[in-house]
Amino acid sequence: MPEYSARVSSIQLREVYVPARLVEELGEHFRQYARCYAAVLARSGRGVVAYINLGEARYIRGVARVLREGYVMTVDYGTNWYGLTSLGPYGKLRTFGPGTQQDKPDPYRLPTLNDITTDVNFSFMAAEGELADCGRSSTEE
Repeated sequence: MPEYSARVSSIQLREVYVPARLVEELGEHFRQYARCYAAVLARSGRGVVAYINLGEARYIRGVARVLREGYVMTVDYGTNWYGLTSLGPYGKLRTFGPGTQQDKPDPYRLPTLNDITTDVNFSFMAAEGELADCGRSSTEE
């Protein structure tokens, strides 16, 4: 393990920022939920960091196809639109593992040795679930 940790420490990662419109699914997500994000931004009076799982809508639509009656219980940690944007400059990003810090998480520290996670947006999942329940989908697969 010490040799592996030394190798991992030598890995360098860099973030690259691109306009949301260059990632088609992300642009669609922002277009569809623009009002929700605008309301959160208006309340906070500042910019926000948002971690978006583009697979959530597909998951909810898949559940709707196989489930004709009953309920689905999703167990995860998460919150609503406002809760996801109300705490700190790093949103709800968390890292767990050797040398992690909760006050300023560094997702690039010791890659493969740390778990990187963020909260689920249950408001988004509920909205997608309502669309699926009505037999519609917000985006084509």
